Amino acid sequence: YRIASINEVHHRVKNNLQTIISLVGLEAAQTGDAEVKSFAKTIISRICSISVTYDLLAHTGTDSVNLKTMLNRVVEGSLNNCQMGNLKIYANVDGDDLDLTANMASTVALIVNELIQNSLKYAFGSRDVGTIHLSIEKGEECSWITVQDDGCGFDEKAVRKPGSGLGLKLVDSLVKSSLKGEIHVSSSSQGTQTRFSFRNGPRKSCAAE
Repeated sequence: YRIASINEVHHRVKNNLQTIISLVGLEAAQTGDAEVKSFAKTIISRICSISVTYDLLAHTGTDSVNLKTMLNRVVEGSLNNCQMGNLKIYANVDGDDLDLTANMASTVALIVNELIQNSLKYAFGSRDVGTIHLSIEKGEECSWITVQDDGCGFDEKAVRKPGSGLGLKLVDSLVKSSLKGEIHVSSSSQGTQTRFSFRNGPRKSCAAE
């Protein structure tokens, strides 16, 4: 009975998220404003990344989701939802296996989606080929996810200016406030790497691990 109840909740959440996605898409289709369309596309991408978690949960009937499976789905969805022209992206996920609770999984999915979208928008310029690599490192109390691209990098000082780098500001806030983790970003002409942590259990934070 408990499994059936959990499954029903996950189905409802997934269906509600799909309804929101449809409504945002319909509203965006009614406007000719390119900025509004772009904003709607960003919102839809973020909701889709959360929906991935509940879709997986609805099919397993449990209250946890396999991180590697979820990240592969998020990567696939991010690439499919982005208009990349002639750009070919090679993406892969490797590392340790672990399961996350629904709330933590949906937050991680949103963070990873945001990082991938940033790479797709800014990292590769006029190139024909790019690479995005994700790795999972399971620690005793906290684990880490690394998102690495081989793009052109960005000016870290410029991103810190008011009104810029909204995606990274959102990621920073989610990691520190929701996951109680740490985040480290490095960027150069060889690409950008973002590494963030999250708790494996009830520990208050991942600071200084």
